[in-house]
Amino acid sequence: MSNKDSANTLHRTLRLSQALAMGIGTMVGAGIFVFPGIAIGYAGPAAMFSFAIAGAIALLVAFSAAELSTAMPENGGAYYYVSRALGPAFGMFVGIGQWFGLVFASAFYLVGFGRYAAELLNHFGFGLGDPELLLATGTGLALTVLNIIGTK
Repeated sequence: MSNKDSANTLHRTLRLSQALAMGIGTMVGAGIFVFPGIAIGYAGPAAMFSFAIAGAIALLVAFSAAELSTAMPENGGAYYYVSRALGPAFGMFVGIGQWFGLVFASAFYLVGFGRYAAELLNHFGFGLGDPELLLATGTGLALTVLNIIGTK
């Protein structure tokens, strides 16, 4: 590997157990603590069927991602796979789409966290009115700062 290649390559700093913990924590955090209450509130018991369908779709996506990552072990995920198959313009659209998806998912998680934190504070007698937005925004800013400065 030349110096140019090593300068443009991300170094693997996460072990398998850490990467799995991050992935499972993200799925479980949203899937168990935020979404079911909303889904059941709208769909009632029929929400179980939507969860089963979503699980089957997620399994198919996981199989595809596993095959692609084995065939092309490079950094970049879906952007890399699509840009290799269809060109950089399509890869750009996928990358931007993934970024927007993560932004909206993060907002969804933070609002859910804000609701739970507000209920917990109210339970202990800290009546702050309706602090969901403040708690969600503060948590989002704290996590942004943590990402900027890093964990090491």
